[in-house]
Amino acid sequence: MFVNVFGLSEGLGINEDDKTVVFEVIKPTLDLFLKRLMEENLKPYVCPFMYLLSEIYGYSNGCRLMLSDVIPESEEMVKLVFKKI
Repeated sequence: MFVNVFGLSEGLGINEDDKTVVFEVIKPTLDLFLKRLMEENLKPYVCPFMYLLSEIYGYSNGCRLMLSDVIPESEEMVKLVFKKI
C-alpha cells in the first residue's frame, strides 16, 4: 500500500526483532525534503504516512509501535526505527 497505492517510495523493507521494527524506505519520493533534512541535520517528528504505516503494521501483528529514530542512510534510503510498546 505504501509503495503501490500511495507511491511514497520505490520499495519498503521491514526488519523486526523482539523489541523493534525498522522500516527501510527505499528511494523515497520525498527526496528533496529528506535531502534538506540531511543537510541541516534535522529529524522530522510527524508524518501522517509514517503514522499510517506503523498503525497498519501494529494492527496486523498485534502490537503497538512508537517512533524511536529516523536514520537517513543516504539519498536513496531512510530507516524508520519503531519500538514495540
